[in-house]
Amino acid sequence: MTGTRIYCLYGLMLLFAVQIVVPIRACAEAADSLEVTEPLELREPVPAVPDNAGQTIELLDYKNTAIKDVLRSLAARYNINVFVDDAVEQRITVRLTGLTVHEVITFIVREYDLDMSLENSIYKITMPELPLPEPKPLKVAFEQGMMTVDVEDEDLAKVMRALSEKSGQNIVLNRGVNGRISGFLQRLPFEQGLTTLLKSNGFELRNKDGVYMIDREMYARSPEGGSRSGSFRVDVQDSLVSLDVSNADLGRVIREMAVQMDKDFVVLSELKGNVTARVPPLVGDQITLAGVPRAFRP
Repeated sequence: MTGTRIYCLYGLMLLFAVQIVVPIRACAEAADSLEVTEPLELREPVPAVPDNAGQTIELLDYKNTAIKDVLRSLAARYNINVFVDDAVEQRITVRLTGLTVHEVITFIVREYDLDMSLENSIYKITMPELPLPEPKPLKVAFEQGMMTVDVEDEDLAKVMRALSEKSGQNIVLNRGVNGRISGFLQRLPFEQGLTTLLKSNGFELRNKDGVYMIDREMYARSPEGGSRSGSFRVDVQDSLVSLDVSNADLGRVIREMAVQMDKDFVVLSELKGNVTARVPPLVGDQITLAGVPRAFRP
């Protein structure tokens, strides 16, 4: 009985050994048969360091020297190709020994937050690209019929669009009207605040059938360059031109008409003098300014 137990135990041990050895042998055979069919590729190829950049610099010692001059000196001494952007204006004080040219360039670039690329054995050193500043939100509010504006050198059309959206009012810029405005107004009635904001920035506001129209406020100056001597308003709507000008330079009148009509005018003779006129809406080529020869054709 005891012998039977021994044989059974021996059989179990032999079976266990076979189960272990066979998988190991199979794995070894699989490893021997493994073949690499395609070379592994790096995500970004690492450029080879130029041979001359592997030279050792015994001593690099500069004090308060422009980085571009240090790098150009290395390029000339060790015969390497270096391009340094003119925007790199930092100065460096450094003392290094026993480093290769490549290690020195890499160290300087890293310490001064510069950008470096290596292409066709050329080191290109540039300033890093700064992220564009996020556009600041317009400070425009409209509550209970009162407007508040705090803008500085903002685009006219952008501010007017924001005011229109906040207030629900219709605001239109006439053809050719553009520019930038600045101003701080706090809790003023809409029309009063808008008129003040525009007038202080050289624009004029008119309420036409519930639509606020914005024009450029222009004034003719005296020949001596003195102060304002008259008002100037040109309005083109649906090819109809209306004028309300007082002692205005004739050339400015014609140029403004051309801009708003989006047409090229050919001047047949030199335009001189000032003009005063109030003209209801007419087709452009029907306008004749009193006392001024008809010297243009649209």
